[in-house]
Amino acid sequence: MLVNKEEFLKKVTSIVNSRNDGYMDAVLTACEELNIDPTQGAKYLTAPIKEKIRAEGSEMNMLPTGGKLDL
Repeated sequence: MLVNKEEFLKKVTSIVNSRNDGYMDAVLTACEELNIDPTQGAKYLTAPIKEKIRAEGSEMNMLPTGGKLDL
C-alpha cells in the first residue's frame, strides 16, 4: 500500500489518542496496519514525534544516559 507522510502521521496520532499507547508502539502498529516497513515509516516521522519517542526511550532506560561521574 502506498502511504504518504500525512496519512502515516494521522494514523500514528490516532493510535496514540485512541489506545493510550506510547509513540513507539503506535509507530510500529501503524506500520503493521498500513503494511509498510518500519524503516520506511521512520522516514515519515516529524521532529516532535522523534523527540517524544526519544523521551519514552529515556523513561524506560532504553537509551544510554551518557557518562556521568559522581565526584
